Amino acid sequence: FPTRPSYTRSKMMVLEANHWLYQLANVALFLSFISTDVLLLRIVLAIAALFFVLWGILILDISVDTIVWNAVFLMINSSFAAQIAYSRRPIKFVRPEHEDLYENVFSKSGMSRLDFKALCELGQLKSLLNGQRLVEEGSEMNFLSVVSSGSLEAVKSNRRTGEMLRLNQINRHEFVESPEWTLLVSQQQKAQQHRAAASKRARPSLFPVGSVPTTPSPANSVVITNLDDVDDRAAPHLDRFVPIIMGICVVCVTDAIVMQWPVITLTRYVESRPHLITALNLLTGFDVSLKLLRRSVSENAPVLRTPGQETAESVIHPTVPSPLGHNVWLTADVKQKGCKLLNARLEMPDCDISFLLSLAKWRRARNPDYVVQQAHEDMPFLLFVIDGVIATTPYPNAPVQRIEPGNFVGSCEFASAGRGDGERFSSTQTWTLQPSVWLEWEVAELVEALRHNAGLSTAIYYALSGDIAEKYIRVAAPRAPSAESQI
Repeated sequence: FPTRPSYTRSKMMVLEANHWLYQLANVALFLSFISTDVLLLRIVLAIAALFFVLWGILILDISVDTIVWNAVFLMINSSFAAQIAYSRRPIKFVRPEHEDLYENVFSKSGMSRLDFKALCELGQLKSLLNGQRLVEEGSEMNFLSVVSSGSLEAVKSNRRTGEMLRLNQINRHEFVESPEWTLLVSQQQKAQQHRAAASKRARPSLFPVGSVPTTPSPANSVVITNLDDVDDRAAPHLDRFVPIIMGICVVCVTDAIVMQWPVITLTRYVESRPHLITALNLLTGFDVSLKLLRRSVSENAPVLRTPGQETAESVIHPTVPSPLGHNVWLTADVKQKGCKLLNARLEMPDCDISFLLSLAKWRRARNPDYVVQQAHEDMPFLLFVIDGVIATTPYPNAPVQRIEPGNFVGSCEFASAGRGDGERFSSTQTWTLQPSVWLEWEVAELVEALRHNAGLSTAIYYALSGDIAEKYIRVAAPRAPSAESQI
C-alpha cells in the first residue's frame, strides 16, 4: 500500500477542503449529535453513511474499507429506523368506543396505541339497556369491564329484608370489577412469593404459566361483598389459584356500553408483557382509590367510629398560630432521610428522583396544629411527609387519618386533578399533629412536568394509587343502610 509522505514542519501544507459529499456526510453526523429523537438519530446516521459510501466510490476511486464499513452502518441504521417508524405508525381503532377509551383512560397509564389495539382484539363491546344486570351477585368474576358510556350501580341484597342496597356508582370511563382485579393481582403476587420462598428463587412473571385454571371450583372461592373486602383473605390459598366470587350485583341505571375482557384470556396474555401488567394495575388501583374516596367523602352517609377514635373537631385548634418555614435550612440527615423515603416509595431511577426534588420545596412546621388546608378549599399542593405526623380528615366530624413519614398528603386531590375530567375532591382538612417536615410540589407545575415524561408519570400515579388505597381501605367502614340508599 502506498504510504503517506512524511513532511517536516517547514514543509507543512494546507490541503483544500474535501468534496461536497464528504461535507454533507459530516453535516449529517453533526445533526445526529444534536438530535434528541431516536428515529431522527437513526435516519441522519443512515444518511451520513450513504454519503460516505458515495464519497468512497466516486471520489476515492473505490476505497474498499470506506465503502464496506459505511455500507454496514447504512444497513444497520436503516433497519432500526424502519422498525421505529413502523412502531410509530398511526394506529386506527375499529370502533369509536375504542378511541374514546384509549384517549380518556388507557393513554394515562403510558400504554401505546398498538398495545391497546391488541387488547381490543381480545375483548368485546357489550351494549346494555336501562335496568339490565351486568354482574349477578354470587357469580364468578369472568370479565374485567370498563364503562365506555352510560352509568351503572353496584348494589347488594340485604339478607334480612331482601331489599337491594346501593354501594357505589360506576360512571363513564370507570372499571366495574377493579376491586376484584386488585384482589386477583394481590393473590397472584403472594402465590408467586410463596413459590419463590419455597424454591429459593423468584419468578419474574406476575401470573405464572398454568396458574389460571379454566374450570375454577366455587368451593375454594374468595367473595368480595363491597370495596372494603380488598384484603389478604387469599393468604391461606397461596399454593393455588383462587377464583373470585362477586359479592355484589351491577345494574345499569342508563343505557350503557361496556368493554369486556375475559379474565383468563387477559391474564394469560399479559403474563409475558410486564408493561401491560403495570398499566392495568395502575388503572384499576386508581379506580379502586376513587371509589373508596367517593364513599368516604359522602356527607349523606353516617360515619361509624370505634370508641376513642379522634375526630377533627376534638383535636384541631385552627386559631393557634404556628410559623411555617419556607425553604428552611435543614440538616443533612433530614434531607438524606427524605431522599431515602421518596426513593423507597417511588422506586425510580436516581435521575428521576433528582428531577422531582428540583421541582419540590422543603417545608417545616415548627409547632403542632398548623393548618395546611381548610376544608372545602382546593388543595394546590402535593405533600410528602419526611418527619413528624400530619393529620387529614375528609369532612367534619370524620375519623382522623394520621399521615406518617413516607406517605403522601393530597394524593387524592392530585390524582383527580390529573384526570382532567372535572371530578375534584377538595374537602379534606389537613393540619400537623407534631412539628413536621415535608416536601411540597405545586399541583399545576407537577402535572405539566409529568405530561412530558410518560415513564415518570406512570411511576407517580402508580405510587399515588397505592397510597390512596392504603389510607382509605383502613378507614372505610360499612355504612348503615338508610331509606335513601334503598332501591
